Amino acid sequence: MTMDIPSASADLARFHHVIRMISIDPTKNRRRFYELRTQHDLFGDPIVTRTYGRIGTPGRTRISWHTNPDEARTELVSTIALRLRHGYHVELCD
Repeated sequence: MTMDIPSASADLARFHHVIRMISIDPTKNRRRFYELRTQHDLFGDPIVTRTYGRIGTPGRTRISWHTNPDEARTELVSTIALRLRHGYHVELCD
């Protein structure tokens, strides 16, 4: 059963703090992760932190600051949708 990517990405964007997605394809030697974190800065503005790279490495981090939660949510939904289209899937954490 396939999920509708726009609605799935909107549902996943409701996570509270962290979502981790992975893409593994041994035929292409691909072992990647993509992690999204949300938090607030000292002034209460939302921050979205993206960390991505090869599994087993610390990866690269990109931080984006937003003036309101709607902007942050829009970024989360579009990023999640893009990663799902590129073959990533959500890694369930304990």
